[in-house]
Amino acid sequence: MDFELVDFFFPTMPRPNHAYLVINSWDDFGFKTLFHLHVYDNHSVEHDIGPVKIAQSGMHSGPVKLPTSFVKLDNTYFSVGQSTQYYAALQKLDRDRGGL
Repeated sequence: MDFELVDFFFPTMPRPNHAYLVINSWDDFGFKTLFHLHVYDNHSVEHDIGPVKIAQSGMHSGPVKLPTSFVKLDNTYFSVGQSTQYYAALQKLDRDRGGL
């Protein structure tokens, strides 16, 4: 799946097997790691997965530095969904697709 960082999300941007990470400027004690994940499945159906924090080991403060588009991040990055609904939505998407 292709991931893309965007400032704003427009539901008219469907691309099959594509995920949009909408940048959120929330400042969490000097760290800016919050995004909102929207995924389009292989039928171009949108799934609003929810908020997720993505950080990189060794960060001291400021925004996490992510590539503007990627398929996979290296193992210095980690993420934490911000609700149980986030993980339920990922699990449902995984089930529907037969794996992410």
